[in-house]
Amino acid sequence: MADHVLDAAKIVFTRTGFSSATLTAIAEQARVSPGAIYRRWTSKREIVVAVVRRDLHTEAARIRHQILDRCDLDTVVIDTFTALYLFMRSHPLVGASLVGGAAVDPSGSSVGNSPVFGTAGQLFTDLVAEAASARGARVTDPEWLGEVVQRLIHSLVVTPSERMQLTTGETVGRYARAVVLPIVHVVTHT
Repeated sequence: MADHVLDAAKIVFTRTGFSSATLTAIAEQARVSPGAIYRRWTSKREIVVAVVRRDLHTEAARIRHQILDRCDLDTVVIDTFTALYLFMRSHPLVGASLVGGAAVDPSGSSVGNSPVFGTAGQLFTDLVAEAASARGARVTDPEWLGEVVQRLIHSLVVTPSERMQLTTGETVGRYARAVVLPIVHVVTHT
């Protein structure tokens, strides 16, 4: 039932925006009782986080399948960062489309420490650590790496630079090669 409700919530939030969405509307879209939703989630914010996290884990599984075993570690780092950044940038429940033009989390505060950006940073670290291990290396400080990547993705999604247009896989890949790869090299050792 949870995926069915999350699918319905994604539809409602995308259609109406966070402020106008209600748990009752989500329940109607999912064809479940509002009580069924309240038993699992206590707020709209929890539902948004659950939707984006679920979608992030699906994206991570796609990355794992398509990228991890097919290239060298540097390419894994670049391609993984690129895929996760583009995913976060384009997800309908992350950023400006959610709350009427301001890239904030549903509570109205900055999303720098938002669980969804934290999940993106953690998934990046997990995928890179897995790829490093398969190549005889290891990430020595995964928590730090996850936090750095979380903050990078957050700042790039929430406050995009006019000077640096990161809108395509090619431009994000160049950014990842110049900025992310050296960071990963600092904490990856054989």
